[in-house]
Amino acid sequence: MEFIYLRPVYLVFIAALLVLGGTSLARSRAVNGMTVWGISALAAAVTAICLWQSGIIVDELNMAGDEVSFYLALSVWGLSVLNVWVYGRMKRG
Repeated sequence: MEFIYLRPVYLVFIAALLVLGGTSLARSRAVNGMTVWGISALAAAVTAICLWQSGIIVDELNMAGDEVSFYLALSVWGLSVLNVWVYGRMKRG
C-alpha cells in the first residue's frame, strides 16, 4: 500500500508555477521579481517539507513510498528554478 495523500499538494504547486511562468513570459505588469521569487521559494519549501513528512509517515506506518510524489517534487523544484531564471532573463533582455 502506497501513501499518495500529498500528491494534490504537489499538483497545485505545479499548476501555480506553470501559471506564474506563463504570466511572466507574457510580460504582465502584475508579476514582479518579488512575486516570482516568493512564490517559487514558497513552493519549493512546502514541497520539501511535504516530501520529508511523507517519508516519516511512510516509515511509521510501514507503508511503501510513492515514487510519483518524488518525481512531482522534483518537477516543482525544477519549475521553481526555471521560473526565477526565465524571469531574470526576461528582465535583462
